[in-house]
Amino acid sequence: MDVQGLSAAEAALWEAFPRAATVDLRTGDGADDPARGAEWGTERSVRAEVIAALLLGARAAEPGMVPAVRLSGARITGRLDLTFADVGYAVLLRNCHWVERPHLAGVRLRQVSLSGSHLPGL
Repeated sequence: MDVQGLSAAEAALWEAFPRAATVDLRTGDGADDPARGAEWGTERSVRAEVIAALLLGARAAEPGMVPAVRLSGARITGRLDLTFADVGYAVLLRNCHWVERPHLAGVRLRQVSLSGSHLPGL
């Protein structure tokens, strides 16, 4: 994955992943409702392909750490396709607005939380 082309939100997630740090894009006002996520600006957008790349091994763990995707308040664009993947990391995508339904057929996840998120088709 070309890390030079990452948005600020994507770069923050890329840097947080090896340490399992949380990236929280919420603003703290009434506009944080994930059902209204289509109204959120590009500063809160994260491409699903970036999330998939992290979960499928594009970034190594830091020594002594267990990586995880921990993201709150993002508008996830594109389709997250983890079909038949074996993901060994926690996936915590909370209070997010999904533009497209993720493809998760046959995926094995260590831990997943989509709490508070708005997902089409689910």
